[in-house]
Amino acid sequence: MATVRVDSELMQSWVSAVPVPASHDFRALKDGNGRPLVLSLGNDDVLYLLVASSEGQSGTYQIIDVTRSLGLSPDRDKVVAYDAVQSVSSKMIYIVLSVESPSNWHRMLVLRPFLPDVAKLPSMSFKELIVPQPSNFDAVKGVYLGSPDVNKKSYPGVVLSYEPSDRLMSQSLVALKLSEDLSTWTLNKNLKLGENADQILDVCSGALGGDKGVFTLYRIQGSLSIKFTAVERLRETSLNCPKGATRIAPVFKTDGSSDLVVAGEGLTYFKSSDMAYKGADGFLISNDPIFRSVRDLDVSINTSGDPTVSVFVSNKAFALGYVTASIKKIGRETPPTIPLLPEGQGGYFSSFVASSGNKSLICASNDGTLTLFEQAADTLLWKRSPFNVASLEKNIEITCHQTRLTLLDAQKAALTGGKAILSSSGSVLLTINGQQTILDGEGTEVTADHSGTITIVCPTGDISAYTYTVTDISDSNAEPLDGNLSIDPAQKVHSRMMSLLTTDGALKSAKTPSGELLAPEAASMPTQDLKVMTEGMRELLKVRANFAPKPEIVTSSLSMPLNRKITAQGVKVLAASAANASDSWVDKAERQLWSAWMWVERQVDKVKNWVLRAANGVYEFILDIGGKIVKFVVDTITNVSKALSWMWNKLKAGWKKMVDFFGFLFSWKDIIECKNSTYDFVNSALTACAGRVDKVADKVDRWFEDMKTNLRNLTLPPELAKTSTSPPNSTAESEKTGDAASAGWTNYQLQHGGALKQSKVQPQATSTGNSTEDALSKLFQKYIGTLADSLQKTASDVGEKLVLLFDSDRSVSAGKVVQAIGSDILVGVLDLLRLFVVDLIRLGADILKGLQSLLTCRIKMPIFTRLYEDMSGRPCNVLDIISLILAIPMTIITKIFTGEKPPLLPTVSPDTYNKMIDGGQGVSKEDQLKFNQMSASIGLGAISLQTICDIVEIAGSAVPIAGGVAGVIGGPFALDGKLIMGVISRAASFPAYKRIPALEISITVWGLSTLATFVRAAIRRLQATIKSSGVGTAAQYAQQKFLSGLEVVLAVVSIGLWSGVGGVEYTSQPGEYPDWIKDQDDTTYKLTGSLLTQLGTVGTAVGVLVDEPVTKAVAGVVSGVAGASSYAILAARHYRALGKGRYASAISKI
Repeated sequence: MATVRVDSELMQSWVSAVPVPASHDFRALKDGNGRPLVLSLGNDDVLYLLVASSEGQSGTYQIIDVTRSLGLSPDRDKVVAYDAVQSVSSKMIYIVLSVESPSNWHRMLVLRPFLPDVAKLPSMSFKELIVPQPSNFDAVKGVYLGSPDVNKKSYPGVVLSYEPSDRLMSQSLVALKLSEDLSTWTLNKNLKLGENADQILDVCSGALGGDKGVFTLYRIQGSLSIKFTAVERLRETSLNCPKGATRIAPVFKTDGSSDLVVAGEGLTYFKSSDMAYKGADGFLISNDPIFRSVRDLDVSINTSGDPTVSVFVSNKAFALGYVTASIKKIGRETPPTIPLLPEGQGGYFSSFVASSGNKSLICASNDGTLTLFEQAADTLLWKRSPFNVASLEKNIEITCHQTRLTLLDAQKAALTGGKAILSSSGSVLLTINGQQTILDGEGTEVTADHSGTITIVCPTGDISAYTYTVTDISDSNAEPLDGNLSIDPAQKVHSRMMSLLTTDGALKSAKTPSGELLAPEAASMPTQDLKVMTEGMRELLKVRANFAPKPEIVTSSLSMPLNRKITAQGVKVLAASAANASDSWVDKAERQLWSAWMWVERQVDKVKNWVLRAANGVYEFILDIGGKIVKFVVDTITNVSKALSWMWNKLKAGWKKMVDFFGFLFSWKDIIECKNSTYDFVNSALTACAGRVDKVADKVDRWFEDMKTNLRNLTLPPELAKTSTSPPNSTAESEKTGDAASAGWTNYQLQHGGALKQSKVQPQATSTGNSTEDALSKLFQKYIGTLADSLQKTASDVGEKLVLLFDSDRSVSAGKVVQAIGSDILVGVLDLLRLFVVDLIRLGADILKGLQSLLTCRIKMPIFTRLYEDMSGRPCNVLDIISLILAIPMTIITKIFTGEKPPLLPTVSPDTYNKMIDGGQGVSKEDQLKFNQMSASIGLGAISLQTICDIVEIAGSAVPIAGGVAGVIGGPFALDGKLIMGVISRAASFPAYKRIPALEISITVWGLSTLATFVRAAIRRLQATIKSSGVGTAAQYAQQKFLSGLEVVLAVVSIGLWSGVGGVEYTSQPGEYPDWIKDQDDTTYKLTGSLLTQLGTVGTAVGVLVDEPVTKAVAGVVSGVAGASSYAILAARHYRALGKGRYASAISKI
């Protein structure tokens, strides 16, 4: 049966982005996936299209310069006016714009309709959509598009004005008509009002009775009038104009007709069927004061189910509100008016309805910053999200509930690519594994990544969160869940909150890590008032705890509803603005829908009195906001958290302080210390090894002979041969560290946040054709022909056999793996390989120096480069960033496990490294233990990151050259993540402790892994030279195949030798080695983890080596599953060893 491990945190995070260009003029449309697609006229007079980014950008948007794509110059040509509409049925988008160029030259551009295909939009040429235009055109200052659904084969009605909207006159309007084949267009200048208006107040295009035309609100001789003027038949229809009318807006219905909304002394709705007759009256649907001074008016329609229309307005005081009405019931029911943003907080806006049915609104602040507001159709709560454009160089900090789900099969192995059905207690737009996804109560299928992980990022501005439910998990190797798993992302926050509130006096003195008072108002509040408030908050927390879902799997018949309703018993005041709150004002409260909550929480300082009570079988939250008394029914755990957030705001506990106190906080000081030690460690290891490599060549013959001997004599004790490659049962250590949402943050950003895919390395100046490159070229020419065939044949025979064996049985025994190897074949290949290795090692020092050169290249990696440069104040290189990436989870996991930062050496010099690999002579015992723990932690981090790079490499091998990380050439090497992780892992894993069984074999295995890394470094250096010299790709392709074949052979040899090490440990006698060696569980962990590491290497190499797509796909799965399981097992071993004080044994795999 499949299982799920879950962890959630409220935490700070970052998106690699910048705000979209400032704008006060934009249209909200939808892309093919129902996500926002915004056409925006920036304050720089450039027309932009904002498109939801592809995977790896964490919900940011790409920006398309439409002006430039039209063949215009953004510096010279200014977009003066434009309009855009989208068909509800076909999703086609129509755009018309007016452009002013130098010397007062004007152009009208009419674009053919297009589908909002997200994949095609970034590369689409808008110039090719332009309908040829007539010459000699006057300046157009306004564009008004009509309904796109009047006639499925024709263009929407287009009305143009020669004057800005505030200076329109009767003669200002003309109509534009397109030919049926959209090959040309003409103007109809006869579009005039039947009377000479003193002033035209507002204009909009529409359609009545199949006729395209224009609605005009105007003033004549002191009276207000509204007319519809048909374009082609030149007929007019007058409406009975509502009092005080100032703005009008069309309602485009799916049948092509247009209803009309008029804002005046109230909000009046005219139906198209009534407007067919002269003097038609509209229906007053709201007389709320907000509609009496309207500055901006917009309409969106939801056609699913019972069609509804939502009318949004902002008034002259920049307050924003709306009303939603059933179109069928207009005139029979009066819908409530919902305040959304209080005075001064609204702005220019454009509304639409997402494919989920959620109301959505894009709003501009006074400075033109765009924000997305979305309302959940089920809970009615509104949520705001920043509107950002992806960037390589800038970060925007966010706060979020981050939830990490780890999917496991029956053998506890990662469900690579496993499917899960997720649902939410409220409709909400989230980022799941880098993809924007709408979750609601219906359930959505999501896919786990290579490590079986699903990461949910939900940006938030308060402590509330919707709950999630996993209702099914499946893949080819897993049985579905036996029931449902409910997840409460905010559970930790509320638990920490309860701990604070149950300690007497703690709230008054609580301080954030920076030393600020958490709740300043609590310190000055009268004791009795604070006591009442604290008790009320505790009561709410108890209510939430009783009704919140528990993190356990329950059968379907017992599972609770996603949004379980909360009930109350009796009548009781839980908390109030004063200890003796009077009931007289409470009884005047009018029930308010939760759709108005955003308006409430933004006016906390205007609240005179408030009461939280149990009454009428529910919990009620009643507030007096400047004399307006409203009541909210607190009936879900999300609403409980909303009420709690409001109370914290009343105590002046700012949101940032709340996150710092109750959420997860990155300890950047400790992380940077860890990063600096990691940097020194890797750099010193390379320097030390470069000085020793020349001495190795003379020992290669004996090394290869010892390997062959060990392979021929390979046996496993029967008990050890039964060891399964499936991970052992989860331990407190593995669950505490491996599944932590905070510990997985780095990997998430690398794989799903765009960090790997969007990295850019700035190459250093290099010369081509120097002695090292020439020597390498000759070396591969000498051996690649004779050796490559043998390597690839062995890799195909043995590698594919192991891949298929593991894919068919994720719990295959160590004995079966060893049996499948076939030592005789490997011995023959080792003989051929020996001479190549001798010649390669003679170039070793220069290759290592080249590696150090690669690590000093400047790099721009989304998220991490900006984070590091902001903290350090200096530019960073590749090793800076890699060290930071390793240090973040290393510090987090060590703190989770020990409560303290990693015990690091102040400095790790080449001399220290040399002494350690020579046995530790001259290094204190304390520093030896710190060195070993540091080595193990760095090595573990490298394993985790290397698995991600493996997946990238397999994906890249579908083209002739495997591009490594983003296929970027940097310095003398390609920026190959696997190469860098291999270097770090090798540097961190030399078996320095001399009193271990089969020491020579352990060193041999370390040497094999180092050899594979060494060959990869040589090939990458040669490939960089080939690419810079312009030579074709055939040689690079052959070298990549050679490398993959070599990696399979070396990994398989390592499996055999590691089994030998395990056998010696398993059969050792008491007293022969230190006591901790005779630990069969530790031996099992080490053998299983090492087998899986090498199986992951085999899977990656076979995935690159083979061209047949099915085997390549299977190899990719094996690489991901084995890599993730290897990391989980070795991490559990590492922290198990630390828990027993065995720093000396905490050596990562080699």
